[in-house]
Amino acid sequence: AMSGDDSPAAAAATLPRLQAISLSEEVFNPNDPRIKQDILCMIAQYLQDEGYTASNMVLLDEAALHIASYARDTASIKRLRRAIADGQWEDVTSLWKQLHNNHKRDDSQLLRGVEKSFWYGLHKQQFLEQLDRREYQQAFSYLVKHIKPLEEVAPPTEMRDLCYLLTCASVQDAPSFKHWDQTSGRQKLAQQLESLLDARSFPTSTVAMPQHRLVHMLTQAVKYQASISRSHPRFSQKIETLLQDYACPAVPNAAHQVLRGHQGNIKCLALLGETELHLATGSSDNTIKIWNLTAGEVAQTLQAHTARVWDVAASTHGDLLASASADQTVKLWRREADGDWVLAHNLLGHEKDVYSVHCHSSGKHLVSGGYDRTVRLYDVHTGVETRTFHGHTAAIPGAVFNGCGNLVISGSKDHSIKLWDILSGVCIKTLSGTEAEVTSVDINPNGDQLLVATRNNTNTLFDLRTLRTIKRFRGHQNTSKNFVRARFGPLDGTIMSGSENGCVYLWDVKTGNVMQRLEGHEGAVFCVEWSSVNSVLVSGSDDCCVRTWHNSESEACCV
Repeated sequence: AMSGDDSPAAAAATLPRLQAISLSEEVFNPNDPRIKQDILCMIAQYLQDEGYTASNMVLLDEAALHIASYARDTASIKRLRRAIADGQWEDVTSLWKQLHNNHKRDDSQLLRGVEKSFWYGLHKQQFLEQLDRREYQQAFSYLVKHIKPLEEVAPPTEMRDLCYLLTCASVQDAPSFKHWDQTSGRQKLAQQLESLLDARSFPTSTVAMPQHRLVHMLTQAVKYQASISRSHPRFSQKIETLLQDYACPAVPNAAHQVLRGHQGNIKCLALLGETELHLATGSSDNTIKIWNLTAGEVAQTLQAHTARVWDVAASTHGDLLASASADQTVKLWRREADGDWVLAHNLLGHEKDVYSVHCHSSGKHLVSGGYDRTVRLYDVHTGVETRTFHGHTAAIPGAVFNGCGNLVISGSKDHSIKLWDILSGVCIKTLSGTEAEVTSVDINPNGDQLLVATRNNTNTLFDLRTLRTIKRFRGHQNTSKNFVRARFGPLDGTIMSGSENGCVYLWDVKTGNVMQRLEGHEGAVFCVEWSSVNSVLVSGSDDCCVRTWHNSESEACCV
């Protein structure tokens, strides 16, 4: 450690790291009807604040919320205040009558008195403005028709002064109005409106909701995600979307941990759960190890496969883990309440090595690809194969679901990428653009880009909307090993890959240039994963080690 270092990195190192909190349903249940109503109320408030009044009304009506009438009144009252400020007196009259008709249930003598006072003030303001414009004939008629019937609520001398003004050159000539002007008169009328609204006690929401509640809670969520980020960024990154969790913009450049325990090379790895504090690794020693990344040690070893483990994949919530093996099976593991993993299903069907496995975002299905040239779809709950996709003419090292979950995308050693419809099992498209055997496929978090690694030292990025090539990335080595995998990396604009020369590579998507090369492994790097929650890159290698990488200004080991 450097004493007296005031650099951002040193300051970040002293920051306390918060533990991610796992809420049980007893503490927070999003399916609680009251919580659901609160969510709808916040959405309705946001729509109203942004001026989407019609959409707000539709939402409230469909949800049958008790605050529907209040929302309507709120919109009318807002327009009423604006009409008073602008002197739109016909609109004021119409809007108030609408509010009055909606709430006829309370017509006490006190309320009638307050309402008469408001109407007197309203007509008085219109009368004074007519006089100010020298419209004496219209003012006289208005006084007789509208103000005279409300004389009982007028202050003792004010009615006399109103009549006197018909003979004056200026409104300020009457003692009661010597300080009157149009603006102050309207402001006083607006105050009378508020008194009337309070007396009317218009219905309010069953939940006392602060202003801008939805935006406030989203801001809190982003701040919390940033606060539990393991590596604090060297610079602030503008939040441009709420559809992804906060990702620390600090690109890894230094070794962090070395995890040893496997007796064979590490073919695959997967981060577990929403906190990503645990890691699953599959090895040629036929085992899967669950690592506690905080402690840097093995938490559990899963022993059920009888041959090397080619791939592992975790469900979105981290409660399911699938493993693909050379023993021709896919095994499904379930996490128990105590955190231990147990074998839930043994998925059969493949006739040779299973090279790839991927979990559906719903947690209901998984897909696998193998040496037998088939892609297979399984039901997670029953462990039954539901569909087989035929069409490739060589082994399939990679198969994933697309972002919407309605397609399976597979890459093969036959140099092709195929898109399969899950329901019909039909291949709807075969992508061209790969010039060698595919070693991996990956989907970006938005689901609109596909990254393909091939055995010609190339990673290719495709746009899934247009099915066209975006860019190719080179600089690493991927020619002799079967499974050097590429993945999407830190931030939206980076990709990363293992390499046969023992390095981890990161590229800038915009330029296609290598932006980072991490050295440390003593054998080919087969697999890499990025933890956006913890800002840590994880890699597995032929040297039987797992390495984690983070950002450090003082310990850089990149080239």
